[in-house]
Amino acid sequence: MTIKTYPDVCMTGVYSRVGSFSENHVGKQKGGLRKISELAIGCSDPEHNPPSHYYYESGVYEYTCPHCGSKKIFTVRNLTM
Repeated sequence: MTIKTYPDVCMTGVYSRVGSFSENHVGKQKGGLRKISELAIGCSDPEHNPPSHYYYESGVYEYTCPHCGSKKIFTVRNLTM
C-alpha cells in the first residue's frame, strides 16, 4: 500500500512542501488590499439583540444591551390585511 502525500506544487506558491507558510510571502500585500482594523469581539450576552417574537405596537423603538451598552433602533410597522 502506498501512502499519498500532498503535492510539491501549490497554485499560489504560498505553502511549501511541508505545509508551512513561506517566509517570502509574509507582510506582502496584493493589489489594493489592506487591513483597515482589528476584528471586533462581539458581545456574548444572550440579551444583546432586542427581544423577538413579541407583539409590538407600531412605532420606533430603541433597545440597549444590558451587558455592553450597544443601542439598536428598530421600526415596527402596522401590517394589516
